[in-house]
Amino acid sequence: MKAIEINGNWELYNTLPKVWNNKQPYNAIEEGFKDVIRPTITNTQRLGMLIYDELNDVLTYEVIDKSAEEIFQDELSKATEVSAIKFLAQLEREGVIEEDILNIIANLPAPDNIDARIAFKRATTFERDNALLLLVGQAYGFNDAKLDEIFVNASKLPI
Repeated sequence: MKAIEINGNWELYNTLPKVWNNKQPYNAIEEGFKDVIRPTITNTQRLGMLIYDELNDVLTYEVIDKSAEEIFQDELSKATEVSAIKFLAQLEREGVIEEDILNIIANLPAPDNIDARIAFKRATTFERDNALLLLVGQAYGFNDAKLDEIFVNASKLPI
C-alpha cells in the first residue's frame, strides 16, 4: 500500500496511480509517495491513526491496546450463536440444569409449551436473541449482561 500527503491529509492507495499530476510515467518517490506498513496486531489490539515514521520514511499505524469492554464486545460478536452442547454445559456451570429449563417451559401456556419443549430438546445451536432464553434468564434473575457473559463463556468451552 502507498500513501501521499495532500493538504495535510494522507491519501491511501492500494496500488500507485498510472498517472500522477498529468505525468506518465512518473517517479513515485519524487512525487512524495510513501510505503504504508501495516503492523501485526493481536486480538487485544487495534489499529489507530496513520503515523509518519521519519527515520524509516514510511507510514505505519498506531497500535492501540483494546479496553476490556472492546475485547468483550469482539468476543460477543463471535458468540451470538453457540452449539447446544457448549451452551447447556455453560448453563450448568451457572447452576441452571436442563430439568429446570424444561420445568420453566412446562409452565408456558399451551401450545407454546409444546413448541418450546420440542425446540429446546432438538436444538443443535442456541442464539443469543432467542425469546426462550430470555424467559429462562428472567427466571434466574439473569440480566442482558449476564446472558452475554454466558454466551461468551460457552463459545470458549473446549468441547
